[in-house]
Amino acid sequence: MPSTIKNILLILGFVVLLPIVVFTLVQINKLNDNEAIVQSIYKKQLDAILFSLNQYSGDLMTNYANNIELNWIKSERHSLVNDQFATNNLSVASIGVATGDSIFSQQLNIKLPAQAWNNKIKTLLEVHQPLVERLTRYKQAEYLKLEPIGSVVVDGQSFNALLFIIESNTPCFIFYNSEQFIRKLMAPKIQQVTTEDIVVIVRETKNNTLIYSSEKYESYIEQSRALWLIPNFELGVGLKGGSIDGLIKERTYQNIVGIGILVLLIFLGAFLVYRNLVKEAQLSKAKADFVANVSHEIRTPLALISMFNETLLLQRVPTEEKKQAYYKIISKETARLKNIVNKILSFSQIDAEKKHFNLVDSSPEVLIHEIVHSYDYHLKEKGFTLILDLKASDTTLLIDKDAFSEALINLIDNAIKYSNKEKEITIRSVRTNRNYVLSISDKGNGIEKIHQKKVFEKFYRVTTTDLYESKGTGLGLALVKGIMTAHGGRITLESRKNQGSTFHLYFPLNPTT
Repeated sequence: MPSTIKNILLILGFVVLLPIVVFTLVQINKLNDNEAIVQSIYKKQLDAILFSLNQYSGDLMTNYANNIELNWIKSERHSLVNDQFATNNLSVASIGVATGDSIFSQQLNIKLPAQAWNNKIKTLLEVHQPLVERLTRYKQAEYLKLEPIGSVVVDGQSFNALLFIIESNTPCFIFYNSEQFIRKLMAPKIQQVTTEDIVVIVRETKNNTLIYSSEKYESYIEQSRALWLIPNFELGVGLKGGSIDGLIKERTYQNIVGIGILVLLIFLGAFLVYRNLVKEAQLSKAKADFVANVSHEIRTPLALISMFNETLLLQRVPTEEKKQAYYKIISKETARLKNIVNKILSFSQIDAEKKHFNLVDSSPEVLIHEIVHSYDYHLKEKGFTLILDLKASDTTLLIDKDAFSEALINLIDNAIKYSNKEKEITIRSVRTNRNYVLSISDKGNGIEKIHQKKVFEKFYRVTTTDLYESKGTGLGLALVKGIMTAHGGRITLESRKNQGSTFHLYFPLNPTT
């Protein structure tokens, strides 16, 4: 048996456990790779959002420059923008150009002294002369480049200024309110590019002031980029409710938990397979032992019957007294053989649920007296003392008489078989509110606690040396349990090693089945 279990463990180890370990390691390694890919994808997605918004703001400003240049040329240098431009671009405060020594400015959505604008443009030209020359070269190469020149103050009000070249060498300034530009023109685009789990913000870096957010600002900003054309402002992008690292950790945790549950289920399945295989191995061994024991049990009476029968047939018995002794032996061994066969047949019928029980109202104690009387000679012959302590003589039960007798005989046989030194058997009965309890006690070898639950299983026999040497089929107690179950009752055991055993049979006074 140990070698069988060892083989089962080895098979399960190679077939189930080893693949589980390999599978787990591979999945965890894949998790790390996959999470790194997910993190990279998220960051690229955030970068793409930031780039597209910056590109959009650049496109807006470039469109402004093109419209200004077109209108300046069409108006023959009398107007920079028309009324429609002013209406559609409320963030633009003023536009100014420098042509030769003269400066021309056009206010759109704010009224300040014209001279204030002209003076500011003149100052900016002096400060940024190298930049003007560089932008002029770009324009002469047919490339329009816009350059932010930061925040400027005109007549006490602050604006952002943008410098570019129209025609071939005319510097042009756009003065605009950056916050209005962000809220009115960039906000729709921000809402368009954001998704359900992404939030975009715009803030002023100088004072760390939030200018705009696509959602309630509770998210961790993963990445930020300066707005190309609006100095001191930056775009920020992140995930709602947490960071990418937090999201990756959460996903990793969920995946590991999932793998853990899967592995646990596989281990549980492997354990159940192992337990079933062990049970099958134990049952197979028990069946083999049963066949061996039954063969031995049957072979002995058959051999004795055959031997004494042959002796009688050959008329080799010298006296009549000897003949009678041989007849008794043949009769005794025949009864023994019949008992073994009946026990096997009864158990087979009960186990297959084909046993028919003829339940009738009977006095259990009348049956006990009949059984004890028939066993009296057998008990005395083996040196046993039988004590009867019956206290429920007026009780009647709905029982099958033959099955009741079979259960009691099996327990008496067990008491005889496993009692070596103190040969005393006690049969007690008592009536409770719900049950008639019949107890059979001996002072024999006893059964250790680890075996007590299993002794009622079919084919199970205690494997300790002093008990295992006693031959049997391993069906006796399983048969008694089946009989008790059929009567709606139960059997229990109290036993201690080398101090005897007591079996209690509980028969319900009012059985429901």
